[in-house]
Amino acid sequence: MKSIVSKFLSESTTSLNKTEAINITKRENGKINLDKNALEKVLGNEKVAEYPVAIYSVAGPFRTGKSFLLNLFVRYFERRGTIESVPPPLDPNDEEPLTGPFKFKGGASEGCTEGIWITKEPFIISTKNKKTVALFLMDTQGAFDHKASIKESSILFALSLLLSSYQFFNLKTSIDSLHLQALGNFAEYAQNVRDTKSGFLFQKFMFLIRDWKMIEDHKHGLYGGKRYLNTVLDGDDGADENVKTNKFLKENFSELLCYLWPSPAPKIEGMGKTSKVCHMKDVGFEFLKKASEFFHYLCFENENKNLMVKREGAEELNCRKLYEFASHFADVINQGSIDTVESYFEESYNLKLCRN
Repeated sequence: MKSIVSKFLSESTTSLNKTEAINITKRENGKINLDKNALEKVLGNEKVAEYPVAIYSVAGPFRTGKSFLLNLFVRYFERRGTIESVPPPLDPNDEEPLTGPFKFKGGASEGCTEGIWITKEPFIISTKNKKTVALFLMDTQGAFDHKASIKESSILFALSLLLSSYQFFNLKTSIDSLHLQALGNFAEYAQNVRDTKSGFLFQKFMFLIRDWKMIEDHKHGLYGGKRYLNTVLDGDDGADENVKTNKFLKENFSELLCYLWPSPAPKIEGMGKTSKVCHMKDVGFEFLKKASEFFHYLCFENENKNLMVKREGAEELNCRKLYEFASHFADVINQGSIDTVESYFEESYNLKLCRN
């Protein structure tokens, strides 16, 4: 086993454009659910099955740049020399096309990602305390597009939330009450699937606010995001539904965070269906700077203490154990014994507003 692991570490995803992603969902009989066989190929791989696992998953409305951001994350990791080293910052003069395992296109009216995609092999991180962690990146189909019903969106987000150790919710320009209500309803559905009331149900959750322009109020980054999130969640003038959602989020996630992003660049925002692939040099300098700081914070800052390994209560899960948990969740969803949040949406707000 040791020789297999050593060989895997030497071949780990560290070179340009080597990373691949696989869809771990499938549609059968008009329903969407986890593809256990596909997930087993990822988490059941004997080369990493016993490693502590971290899954960083990005979800949120469609056309908000989730896949683009994840591809930048991949590029950042691919700049490493070894699994012990910290990647250098993203290079604004890099002339390589910004390709990656997660498909994306700018300026289009429809989402690109369908289902849930995860890196086929993990990025291996050797921490300062000599722990070897398998980190997977995961991309989730955008909510509120024309390809997925409310029922499908609730299932996809629930799977993303249940699998992830760090869940990111990607939004453009701000957090509004409609998105908060949607998030609360999605999380409540995931809570029912998980079926436990003990301790925090989920781990860390971070809002990613793209194209943040009100820097005179809150500066880009984590500190400005924390101050902005406090104004959103702790305000006195919210509607009753928002107060309920805010309370639910605070009680069920171990920590709520927010990161404020600048705009990537006019060239990136204006990419259309017929546009050529973008290049790293087309991405704005400030955006790349914040991206490098953000990725470093999540994985390497403070001697890897922010690296979020998947847990079940106090137990730290390895890849194999997470697969067993995920299989159980998939069975619960597939049996159809848990109501979806469709009725919540119909009662709480007009979906057309969320799609605009």
